Amino acid sequence: MQIKEFVPLQKIKKMTEIINNFISKINSSLNNKEFVKLTLGKISDKNAKLKNIYVRLIEVKEGKMLSFTYRNKTNDFVKNYSFEDALKEIEKYLGNEFLSANLFSTTFDAELIFNKKRKAAIRTKKPTFTDLSEVSHDKIKKRILTTDNNIYLQKLGIINKEWKIIPGMNDKFKQINKYIEVFENLIKQVKFTEKIKIADMGSGKGYLTFTLYDYLKNNLKINAEITGVDLRKDLVEKCNSIAKDCNFDDLDFVEGNIKGFEKRDIDILIALHACDTATDEAIFKGLESNASIIVVAPCCHKQIRKQMKQNIADEPIINYGIMLERQAEMITDTIRALILESYAYKTNVFEFISTEHTPKNIMITACKTDANINKEEIFEKIRKLKSQYNIEYHQLENFLGIEI
Repeated sequence: MQIKEFVPLQKIKKMTEIINNFISKINSSLNNKEFVKLTLGKISDKNAKLKNIYVRLIEVKEGKMLSFTYRNKTNDFVKNYSFEDALKEIEKYLGNEFLSANLFSTTFDAELIFNKKRKAAIRTKKPTFTDLSEVSHDKIKKRILTTDNNIYLQKLGIINKEWKIIPGMNDKFKQINKYIEVFENLIKQVKFTEKIKIADMGSGKGYLTFTLYDYLKNNLKINAEITGVDLRKDLVEKCNSIAKDCNFDDLDFVEGNIKGFEKRDIDILIALHACDTATDEAIFKGLESNASIIVVAPCCHKQIRKQMKQNIADEPIINYGIMLERQAEMITDTIRALILESYAYKTNVFEFISTEHTPKNIMITACKTDANINKEEIFEKIRKLKSQYNIEYHQLENFLGIEI
C-alpha cells in the first residue's frame, strides 16, 4: 500500500486490518456463492480520470471470473480477473484512489468507508438482494424512458444527435428511469380528479422535471402542470427555452427559492437534494399546501449533527466523523418521516438508487391518507429519540410552529 504522508504505524496497522476484513467478506461471499456485485467510488482526487469501478461475477470458458468495469471520465474499460487476482486488484484501490466500497451479497451488504484522514470503518446491513435469480447480469432492464427522438434529453445533454446515450451519462439515465419508476407507484396510491399541480423545488438542470412532465402527460395521459423552481437564472432561462421547443405548454420554470415560493395549491411537492434544513422548508411547504404527495431526497444534515456533537461529547460514536454523520442522517430523516406520519401521510424512507450511481441516494416519500392518527403517540416516539441523543429541536418543528 502506498502511503503518501507520514502516518503512525499503529494507524496503518489498524487501517490494514479493516481493509483485510472487508477483503475477507468479499472472498467469503465468493466461496459461499453469495456474491452479487461490488462497487468502488468516492474518488480521493477530484481530477482523477478513473471515477468508479464496478465488479460483477461472470462465467467464461475458463470458469467463473470477476469482470471489472473501469468507469473513466470519457470512456469505460473492461477486464476480467481470477478470484485471487481480483481481490489483489480491489485491495490496491481501497483507501488510495477510492474512499468507498460497497459489497452486495445475498446474505448481507457491506460498506467500507474512509474519511479524509483515512480512518476506515465497515458498516453491514440487510441484503439488497436475497436471491441470485433477482440479478441477471445479461438481462436488459425495462426502461420506462426511451431515447428515440427524445428532444429534451438531447438538449439537456444526455443523448447525442444519433439518439444514443452520451458516454458518462449512463448513470444519470438510470437515475431518471428509477425516479419515474418511483412516481409510477406513488401516482397509483392517490386519486386525482382535476389537473395535478406540481412544484419541483431546486429543479436544477431539469433532467427529472422534464421527464416527469413527459411521463405524466404522454404516458399516463394525466392533465399535469409542473413548475420548476431554482435560484440560478441561467438554468431557469435554459429550461424554459427547452420546454418551449418541446411544446410542453404546462411546464415552466421560475427563479426563486423554496422559502419564497408562494403557491399554496400544490398537489405534489418535490425537493431533491435540498441542502440541510432546505429539505424541512420543502416538507413544510408541502404540509402547508396539504399536498397529496411529498417527495424529498435530503442532502447534508448539519442542523442535527451540530447538536449531537455539542451535547454527546462523551459518546464514542463522535470520535469517528463518518459514523457521526451517518447517525445524524438517520435521526434527522426518521424525525422527518415521523412528523409526516403525524399529519396522516403514509411515509416511506428508502435508497432511491444504488450508491454506485449516486452517493446521495436516500429518498422520503409521503402520500396523504384519510387515516385517523394518534399524534401524541407519534410525538412521544420523537421525544424519546431526541432525548436519547440530547437533541433540543428539529428544524421542521420550528417551521410548523409545534413543540414536541
